[in-house]
Formats: sequence, structure tokens, C-alpha cells
Amino acid sequence: MAEGSGPTDKPGHELYKEALAFNWRTVESPANAAVARAAFERSAALGHTCALRELSEMMFAGAGGPAEPERALGLKWAACHMGDLDALDELSALLGTYSEGLPLDADRKRAALAADKAEMAHELLTWLERYVRGISQYAHLSIGQA
Repeated sequence: MAEGSGPTDKPGHELYKEALAFNWRTVESPANAAVARAAFERSAALGHTCALRELSEMMFAGAGGPAEPERALGLKWAACHMGDLDALDELSALLGTYSEGLPLDADRKRAALAADKAEMAHELLTWLERYVRGISQYAHLSIGQA
């Protein structure tokens, strides 16, 4: 799956578009956030990776419902496992923020290390994806023609 993809042929895409119509990032309407979060949850349940990523941001911030930072991190990871490389970059950022709020020094260091490793993994996988896509243009050639 391409970076940041949320295929329009997936069943959750219409719900995802519906959720985007509610600008949950504004503080003027907490009701918008609750409606958006519910729609993102339904879309994410259908496997829409962009909805998983957005829902994760909402859960981390406590928008439209309770703050659930650990669950939010798990959702970002799930989107990564579904092939969404942008989710890995976002996971790194959330882990960095998460680490800052931890009370124990050892926990802060482990979470910061996880953030750094997620960032490195994103860079490596992005490079690898571009490389493989570049050479795949030769896939139609028989052996010896490439």
C-alpha cells in the first residue's frame, strides 16, 4: 500500500470522508469531535488506515472522548502493519510526546528510544519502498533483458 493511502474502494472510505467533514481539531465544537471520532471508529473498524491514523490522534489528544494514549499508540502501530508508512512516522512523533508525560525516568527513556527507532524504521522502509518501486519497472522483462 502506498504511503498515506486510504483506498477509495474500501468500504470505510465514505465514513472516513464523513468524519473529515467535522473539523475535530477546533475547540469551538466538542460535539463535532465526538461525531468525527465515532465515524473514524466505524471507518477504522472496516480497515481504513487513514481513519485509524486520525482516530489515533483523537484518542491521544482526548478529542471527542476520553484520552487513551496507549490505545492510540496501538492504533498507529496497527496502521503501520497494514502497510501505511506515514503511520510509522506519526507513531514516532506520538511516542516522543508520550515519553515526555511519563513519570519515571526509565519509562521516559524507553519511550524516547522507541520514538527514535520508529523514526529510523520509517526512513529505512521509505527508502526501501522507493527502491523496489524503481526496479519494479523492469519486472516485465525476462531474465537477461534487465
